[in-house]
Amino acid sequence: MKHFIYLTLFLFASACLYSQVSGLVADAETNQPILGVNVTGESSGTSTDKHGRFFIDLQEGEELTFSHIGYKKVMAVAKDGMKIQLHAIVLKSDEIIVKAGLTAETLQRSTSSVTVLNTASIKRADGSHFQDVMETIPNLNAAGGTSRPRYFQIRGIGERSQYFAEGPPNFSVGFIIDDIDMSGLGMVGLLYDLEQIEVFKGPQSSIFGPNALAGLISMKSTDPVDIFSSHIKLTGGTDNIQRLNGMINIPLGKAFALRVALESGSSDGFRTNKFLNKTNTNGRKENIIREKLLFRPSENFHAILTSFRAVLDNKYDAWAPDNNKDLFTYTNQQGWDKQETNAYSLRASYTKDKLDATFIASRSETDLVHAYDGDWGNDDYWLQEPYYFDPNVTYWKYEFFDSTARNRINQTIEGRASYGDVVVGYYTKSLEEKDEANGYLYGGDATLATSEFDLRISAIYGQ
Repeated sequence: MKHFIYLTLFLFASACLYSQVSGLVADAETNQPILGVNVTGESSGTSTDKHGRFFIDLQEGEELTFSHIGYKKVMAVAKDGMKIQLHAIVLKSDEIIVKAGLTAETLQRSTSSVTVLNTASIKRADGSHFQDVMETIPNLNAAGGTSRPRYFQIRGIGERSQYFAEGPPNFSVGFIIDDIDMSGLGMVGLLYDLEQIEVFKGPQSSIFGPNALAGLISMKSTDPVDIFSSHIKLTGGTDNIQRLNGMINIPLGKAFALRVALESGSSDGFRTNKFLNKTNTNGRKENIIREKLLFRPSENFHAILTSFRAVLDNKYDAWAPDNNKDLFTYTNQQGWDKQETNAYSLRASYTKDKLDATFIASRSETDLVHAYDGDWGNDDYWLQEPYYFDPNVTYWKYEFFDSTARNRINQTIEGRASYGDVVVGYYTKSLEEKDEANGYLYGGDATLATSEFDLRISAIYGQ
């Protein structure tokens, strides 16, 4: 009996110490209940249900805080049956400007379906290549047959490859870096010192030309400014990941400024070749250096000269016949996926009142080599179960090695002027490409082939 009395007194004291307070939270303007409002006291907390109700264990008289994204925070004294009204507020953020179109416009005014990644979003990804931010962009995919994505699909439309005899270099998804057309050469999409990435979805040919039937990817690096700044970053990780990033921005008098950025990285490539007994047969070695010179003699005129050199000396050994999950490969010949690009662009702009005139010129030359062990194995591998392929019986080896060497020179010139919402312009492009392929071609009918393309495009446009 004595124990029962002690227990009753304990429960009574607990109830006095911690009573339950309930209440309702609603929108001050519409008087509608608000779901998910955070209700916090000194040592306890809860949130409102879909009817705006909450229950929290504390004594009346304690101070409660009510907070929710998009509403002004409210503090009130706890009282059972209390009613709280929250006032909506406007969340302020930096205005997003879409810069890759014919005219710069806010994201809100853009008539295109476009995803914009600003500097903060790119840095949060903590990656080194456009491949590392692709997962954040809806409706964008890339083919997996190269060491880095080169061929993209937007809403299911786009190329998966450009092997020999698959047609001219005319792509459904354009890829632009600082006004330089790198369509089909997306390996150079390194992220360091980028200001913005814009991905346009749906047909954009009326603005960006024939390489934008399904959409366009535009990458813009950070422009020079008239304040000295510098940055350096060293990164290391498993799989022998090593990365060096560096940038320096130097003002040169009143009218000029120079910005130089460097990205250099390497890794072993997350593969183990069981036949060669190596862990770097799928390794990457990627370097890019970019220089940008700003000339701004007045508030109405400015010009930016951009040049970059990218050297990607990547190996390629990604596939295995058994599709194992241990990332083992069995090739006996080293594959390569190399790209060397030298490019420059000049953009000059003049603005006064409603008049805006822009001139853009660019040139790039790229040497690319894509080579791989086409049979994904070796003689010992194909001799074992379940294949039992014996060259001594068949009198030929199951051995294939395919290689494509490509040289592309791309030049563009564009001039346009706008007055208010009216835009007129002229665009011309020349592209020369030479390909040389070795290996199992045309179903085995050929082992060596060459091709040349010479494209000339001109257009007059208005909007």
